[in-house]
Amino acid sequence: MPDYLFQHFYSTLAIIAFLLATLILHHYSKRGREWIPVRAAPSGCLAFVILLTVLTFLASCLFSAIRTGETWEEAVFMLARLLALAGALAVISRLTNYYMRRDGIKDTLNPGESASWLAYRLRNRGICLFLLIGVIIFIIDFFTISLPVPELPPGSPFLISTPVPLLEENAPEVRISSRVTNRFFGESDFDLVVRDTNGRRHVFPSILINPGGASAITIYRLRPAGDRKDSSLIFTNEIQICLLNLATMQVKMLRGSSSNYPSAEPEDLHGPDIENRLEIIGLYRGHSCIPGVEYTQETRAKLLKNLQEVE
Repeated sequence: MPDYLFQHFYSTLAIIAFLLATLILHHYSKRGREWIPVRAAPSGCLAFVILLTVLTFLASCLFSAIRTGETWEEAVFMLARLLALAGALAVISRLTNYYMRRDGIKDTLNPGESASWLAYRLRNRGICLFLLIGVIIFIIDFFTISLPVPELPPGSPFLISTPVPLLEENAPEVRISSRVTNRFFGESDFDLVVRDTNGRRHVFPSILINPGGASAITIYRLRPAGDRKDSSLIFTNEIQICLLNLATMQVKMLRGSSSNYPSAEPEDLHGPDIENRLEIIGLYRGHSCIPGVEYTQETRAKLLKNLQEVE
C-alpha cells in the first residue's frame, strides 16, 4: 500500500539500500559461508515489507466491506504483522539453504562439522542480522518522524476509503478516507469522494482536520423538510463540523476554521424542525463505519446547538 510506504518513507529507503548493498556484494562474487547471512537478511526485510503491505491492504479492504469494531481491526492488523514476520523468517531460512546448495558449502565442511548444524548456525546469524537491520530501521524511522514525506493526492485510488452506509434508493456513493500529514503529532486530513447518480466524481479534500486525537467521525443525515428532495450529510470529529449538500454537491463549514470551504447558510439546512430531521448514520473510525453509533452521548446535542445557530 503506497500510503503506508510513504508514511515510512525513509525507513523504506533504508531497506532498499540494504538490498542494493546485497546485490552489489553478490555481483562482486562475495560468496562463502560467512556471506550467506549478509545476503539472506536484507531479502527477509524486503519480504517483510511486501507481505505487510499486501496483508494490510487486504485487511483494509475487508474492513471497508465488513463493519467491525476497533478491537477486531487492531487484532487483525497485529495478526498481519506476525504473519509478515513469519514470512520474512521463512524467506531467510529458505535462502540460507539455497545459498548453501548453490555455493557447495556442504562439500567444504570442517572435520566434525555437520551440514545441519552449519545450516542452523547460518540461519540464526541471518535472523540476528535481520533483527539488527530492523532496529536500525526503527531508529531511522524514529529520528525522521518529523521530516516531510511524500503524500498521495486526495481521492487517490491507492488510499483506503470507507463507504458511508446510505440506505435510501438512488443515493450517491459517498466514501471517506484519511491521509496522514504528520506522524509525529498524529495529524491527518479526512477527504470525501462522492459519485453522484449521474456517475460524476466529486473530490472534497480536507473536509475535517485531525490535529491529533480526533480520529473518530460521527456522520449524520439531515433529511429534507416537507416535499423537498434535498438532503445533506453532516460530519463531526468533536472539533470541527462540516456539511455536504447532496443537491448542490458543496461542502460548507458549521464549526471550525477551514480555508477550503465557506460557512454554512440557512438554505443548506433545507427547512425548519432540524431536531426531528437529524438522523444518525454511524461512526467512522479506523477503516470501518459502524451504523447507528455516535462518538459520545453529547455529540448530537452539540451538533444541534451549532445547527440552530446557523438557522
